[in-house]
Amino acid sequence: MNDSPGLQANLLLPDQSIVPVSGDVILGREPENSPQVAAGSARALVLSDPDRRLSRVHALLSLTSAAATLT
Repeated sequence: MNDSPGLQANLLLPDQSIVPVSGDVILGREPENSPQVAAGSARALVLSDPDRRLSRVHALLSLTSAAATLT
C-alpha cells in the first residue's frame, strides 16, 4: 500500500464529515470491490450516494510526498 508519510490530507465530505487520508484510496459506492483494495495496495472509502451518481469504484486518490492525484 502506498502509505507515504510525506503527504496526508483531509477530505471534506458532503455531510461535512472530515476523513483523513494518506497513500492510495479508492473512492466510490462499493470501493471494496476494487482490485487494488483486494490486493491491499489501496484503502477503501465508501461514499454515500443515494442517487447513484457515483460508480461503485469511482476514483483513485493517490497521495505521495510530492503530489495528490485523482484519477
